Amino acid sequence: MKGCFRVVGLVVAVAVMLCVVASPARSGAGDFLFSKKLHGMFAAGAGGLLLKASWDAKKDANDSYDLYQQSLSSTTARDLYDESKRQDTRSLLMLGAGVGSLLLAVHLFLDEDEDLPMPEKRGSLVEVKGIKLDVKGDPILRTMRVQLKKGF
Repeated sequence: MKGCFRVVGLVVAVAVMLCVVASPARSGAGDFLFSKKLHGMFAAGAGGLLLKASWDAKKDANDSYDLYQQSLSSTTARDLYDESKRQDTRSLLMLGAGVGSLLLAVHLFLDEDEDLPMPEKRGSLVEVKGIKLDVKGDPILRTMRVQLKKGF
C-alpha cells in the first residue's frame, strides 16, 4: 500500500511540475492542461490504482474468512467475520470506482473534441440581496483585490 501512495505522490508532483513549467500565466483553451487525453491518462492511472486496491482488499477478505473458519473462540470468529465483510464491501466499492474511472478514461480517449470546454465566467464570487463580493487577482503583478459592490 505504501507503493500506491508513492505512485500517487509522484503523479501529483509531476502534474504540479508540468503546471508550473509548461502553462503560461494566463491559460487559453488550446493549453495542454485542458486536453482530454491528459485527463484520460490521469483517469486511467487512478482506475488502475483503484482496481489494485480492490484486488488487495479481496485477498485480505479471503484471508480473514479463512481464519474465521479455523477460529475456536466465538469473539475471535465474530471479529474475523466482521473484518471479512468490511473488506468485501471495500473491495466492491473500489471495483466500482475503478471500472467507472477506466470507462471515463476510455470516453476521454475516444472523444472527437480535443480540448475540454473553458469554465464559465461568473459575475461575482458571492451575491446576496444585491451585494456582490468578488476576488480579482493579477498573476503577473502577484496582487489580489477584494471588491464589494452594492447594486441599486
